[in-house]
Amino acid sequence: MDTAIDYFSILPNYEYRKAKLFLKAGVNLEIVDGGFMVNPVAEGSYEVIGDYLIPYAGIFGGSSPNTLKEVSDVNPFIAYYAPATSEVLEGYGGVKGSYGNNISYNARLSYGKQTNVPFYHMVGENPSLFTTYYYYEAMVLRFRMEVGYKQSERLNLLVSGETSSWDLDYDDEPIGIPKSKLSFSANYNIQNKIIFTGDLFLQSGAFAFNETDSVTTQMKGRIDVNLGATYNYKKNIGFWVSLNNITASKQREWYNYPTYGLVAMGGVLLKF
Repeated sequence: MDTAIDYFSILPNYEYRKAKLFLKAGVNLEIVDGGFMVNPVAEGSYEVIGDYLIPYAGIFGGSSPNTLKEVSDVNPFIAYYAPATSEVLEGYGGVKGSYGNNISYNARLSYGKQTNVPFYHMVGENPSLFTTYYYYEAMVLRFRMEVGYKQSERLNLLVSGETSSWDLDYDDEPIGIPKSKLSFSANYNIQNKIIFTGDLFLQSGAFAFNETDSVTTQMKGRIDVNLGATYNYKKNIGFWVSLNNITASKQREWYNYPTYGLVAMGGVLLKF
C-alpha cells in the first residue's frame, strides 16, 4: 500500500527578551496530506535567581505524521502498517536551571490531548507480529525530570526519568507504551586514552494486546545495565570491551520476544 505522507510545517514567531524575561508567541502552520492547519506556539520564562532557577510555561500544537520509519523505530517488529497523522495540543510548565558549568536540571509537567495515538497490537504468538492501531483520542498527563553533571571533558553523568498518566475511554490502556521510564548514563574519560561508559535503563511493564484472542496482558518491568571500556593504545589503534544486559533480563520490551542474557563482546579499533 502507499505509505507516503505529505507534511510541511513552518513556525513563524516573535521573541521578546528583556533582562530576566523571555517571551515567545507564534503559530505552527502545517500542510498535512493537502489539509491546512493552524496551531498555537507560545512560551515564557523568567530568571528568578539568575541561571539557578528559571520557571517557564508554554503551549504547543502540531501534528506528527507517524511515518513508517518513526513507527518502526519504536517497534521494529511491525508487520502491518497504515499511515495516520496524530494531532497534539499540549500545555506545559516547569523549572530549569544550572549551577556553574557543572550541574544542569529541568523538571517539566505537561497535559495535553492527542488524536490518533499509535498503539501496537500483536497478531499471533509464534512469533508475535505487530500492527499499528491508532487510538482516536487520549488525554495525557506527563512529568519529566532530567539532571546532568559535567566535569570538563573527564566526567559526564545524566539521569532522566518520565512518568505518565493516560485518560482513555472504557478503562483502556496504552498498548505497547511503558508508563514510566528511568535512565542513567555515565562517561569517564582519562585524557582520551581510556574511556569508561555505563548505562542503566528501567521501565515499567507495558500492556500487550493480542488481536487473535482479544486478551490484554501486562508485561513485567525491565532493567537493563550495560558497561563498556575503550583503550586507545596509539593514534590509529585501540581496543574495546562491552558487557550488555548484565541483569540478564530474559524478555525484550515487546511481548514474546526473548533476548540474550549477559553478552560480552570485544574488538579492535583501526583508524586511518
